[in-house]
Amino acid sequence: MSGGLFFDRRCRVAALLPALLLAPLGVALCQEPEALTGFAVTTRNYDNQRTGANTAEKTLNAGNVKFSSFGKLFQVSVDDQVYAGILYASGLSIAGGSHNVFFVETVNNTVYAFDADRAGSPLWQRNFNNGGRPTNNTEVGSKCGTFRDFRGHIGIVGTPVIDPNTMALYFVTRTVDSDGTTRQRLQAINIADGTDRPNSPHVIGTINAVTNNQRPGLALSQGVVIVAWSSYCDTPPYNGRVSAFDATTLAQLGSFNATATGSLAGIWMAGAAPAFDSSGNLYLTTGNGTWDGTNNFGETVLKLDPPSLSRLDWFTPSNVSSLNSGDLDLGSAGPILVPGNNLLVQGGKQGRAYLLDINNMGHMVSGDTQIQQSWQAVDTTVRPSNTHHLHNTMIAWNSPQGLNLYSWGENDFARAWRFNTGTHKFNTPAFAAGSILPPIGMPGGMMTLSANGSAAGSGVLWGASPFSGDANHNTVPGRLDAFNAETMALLYSSTMNSADNANTFAKGAPPLVANGKVYLASLSNSVSVYGLTSTFEAEALPVAAFSSGRSLHNTSGTPYSGGQGMILEGHAVGDFAAFTVNVPQARSYNVRTRVKKLNNRAIWQLSVDGVNLGGTVDGFSATQQWVEIPIGNMTFKTAGNHTFRFTVTGKNANSSDFWIALDYVKLAPR
Repeated sequence: MSGGLFFDRRCRVAALLPALLLAPLGVALCQEPEALTGFAVTTRNYDNQRTGANTAEKTLNAGNVKFSSFGKLFQVSVDDQVYAGILYASGLSIAGGSHNVFFVETVNNTVYAFDADRAGSPLWQRNFNNGGRPTNNTEVGSKCGTFRDFRGHIGIVGTPVIDPNTMALYFVTRTVDSDGTTRQRLQAINIADGTDRPNSPHVIGTINAVTNNQRPGLALSQGVVIVAWSSYCDTPPYNGRVSAFDATTLAQLGSFNATATGSLAGIWMAGAAPAFDSSGNLYLTTGNGTWDGTNNFGETVLKLDPPSLSRLDWFTPSNVSSLNSGDLDLGSAGPILVPGNNLLVQGGKQGRAYLLDINNMGHMVSGDTQIQQSWQAVDTTVRPSNTHHLHNTMIAWNSPQGLNLYSWGENDFARAWRFNTGTHKFNTPAFAAGSILPPIGMPGGMMTLSANGSAAGSGVLWGASPFSGDANHNTVPGRLDAFNAETMALLYSSTMNSADNANTFAKGAPPLVANGKVYLASLSNSVSVYGLTSTFEAEALPVAAFSSGRSLHNTSGTPYSGGQGMILEGHAVGDFAAFTVNVPQARSYNVRTRVKKLNNRAIWQLSVDGVNLGGTVDGFSATQQWVEIPIGNMTFKTAGNHTFRFTVTGKNANSSDFWIALDYVKLAPR
């Protein structure tokens, strides 16, 4: 989130220079730029500490995120798969008006700006293939034919970062140019219209553009953009690399090679971004690679000093050899700084969490006795024969009960851990666990959290995970789940309703929550948008009219007097139930109703103000359980009361009775 806005580091230097020295030059070294002033998500995991918590969410909470009042509102289409995380800016002057906007990047090197509150065409879009094309996954290394973390194009992968002061969006493209050369470029564009910033693009010539994968999110602090690389499908030669670039000139200011005299140690962190502490120091973690504690730092949490990126401190688990030999990357997740403490948490493929003091990270000691704490954050007894990796980052939130940490590893449930202020450790075992166990395989749950500060009942833990199949080298269906962040009770799941389909799982992009909506990327060339719906419970609907001689009945067959659901018992075509719904806003809605089969053989039609919505609905296809059925789209030109009418138009199968069993009508803003 764009919390406290900061000025470019050159502005602070210029402010210290006497004005008399500047005036004769006729040059202004610094001007206050236009800046984002509303709520914004400008970086991966909301903040530079990578807490993964949006604590400014005042709309969604544990009370209204539920099946009857929350669901998929709309989705937008893009030109290719989305691996990068979504970013957001509110109240942006764009496309001739003021809009809340979310930004999407695809592996075809295309950037989109969409209205965040309604379906429609992009406010702007721009492709950055530079007259060439994006690289294909089969072109980047000898192992990539079968090692397919990526399928198809590999253009923009790392999550961009936005400078809230200048409204510049930074990202890295990867193309095969018209001369046949593969190049990676650092791009800087204006978020209001997609045009280039000065000095953009900058060709990055200090890494191998073919074998180095720009997988982690970009990071920005004090006028310096940080970019890191791992490998493409483990194809050597490669090294874990990180570079620092001036945010204005895009000139490279510093670099660090994690295995300066060795090899490997990619910096990938499942797409997470490097973290910064309050002093501007940088933290990142490497994967399998050479380690000697002098020049080579595979399987290590590193503390670096931007912009030179000189090494300040480090921690390596004492079982580094077994981590390397077992392909158990410590850097399968990114570091997270614990709020209110000088502590950092790191998880890896062992499913183990390490709690480190950032002022004394401990280097390497036998048995890891020098560090604050280590514990098994993924329960290996749930599926003991399978993997137990941690990916992305864990999540931290100051709940009403205390500081919580959330993990969701492979082949396990999501778990919540409580920080003990007396011991300065996390209590074990976890104080609560979720109820969703993803299918066997990778990568577990990609989490985010929303809350209104530390207010009770406001915390919701969101998780994106595979619905079926192993996402490691496959494209699989995805799901979105929401849990009460205080108790881990399940609040909502997209699997409850086909209309809320999450499409294919985007393994590199956690959900993003902003201003009452949830944005979920997909490898189905789309982004789904979820939020609150206007739901009208059947028992709360005043009856305006019903068929002569007929009445509304409840599900027990007695005359309707409230309770969940109602039945229109029809014996003839033309029987109907009509009622008034107070529509909250004049806009377009997707209209859905929740029905139950029972003895239902009715074919029925919903009309609003005398206008039929979509085709007729065959009640025979309903189930014995309540199921939500999309009816069609309706644009209301006025807010206020509108008449909804269910009419029996026919019957299915030989039966003298055919019923409508109705629970509620839901209006999902489009």
